[in-house]
Amino acid sequence: MQKNKCVIRFEKRKIATKEERDKYKDIVKNTVNTVLESQAASDICDSCISCGLLGFEVNILFTDDESIRIINKEHRNIDRSTDVLSFPLNDFSFGSGEILLYNADEDTGRLLLGDIVISIPTMCSQANEYGHSVERECAFLVCHGMLHLLGYDHMNENEEKQMFGFAENILDKAGYKRI
Repeated sequence: MQKNKCVIRFEKRKIATKEERDKYKDIVKNTVNTVLESQAASDICDSCISCGLLGFEVNILFTDDESIRIINKEHRNIDRSTDVLSFPLNDFSFGSGEILLYNADEDTGRLLLGDIVISIPTMCSQANEYGHSVERECAFLVCHGMLHLLGYDHMNENEEKQMFGFAENILDKAGYKRI
């Protein structure tokens, strides 16, 4: 059985109440585990098991629009805020690829997948704009970020259909259906 770990941080305490932080943490854990149990991750999971790894670890940072803008400019040379950024540690391509054991934590036996950064103000604004709950938008952004960590992208129409198709199935299974 996989033992996945989500390291969840809030960059600024005042960007979310304690109740919201607790809610977002639960959504992250549920969504990450559902992604890693999905068809989108099956090849990578099988490869990890073959290598003797016990699960996965991902870092999630919740922040504000200004901080994500700075990160976006620094790492992508795009000087504007965004909803979610993903920084994969592995060179996966569309849910498969070589497992590099130097990306595994020797103490826990988990493969380190990378980092996801989410802007809470943009997440809340988009939930309102799209007419669904903040919980669903949070789950969508986590799922989207996780799929990028697994090597999925949306650079053309076919890739976008595949990635967003996986996302809808994962979110439905995790209980965050589009209303």
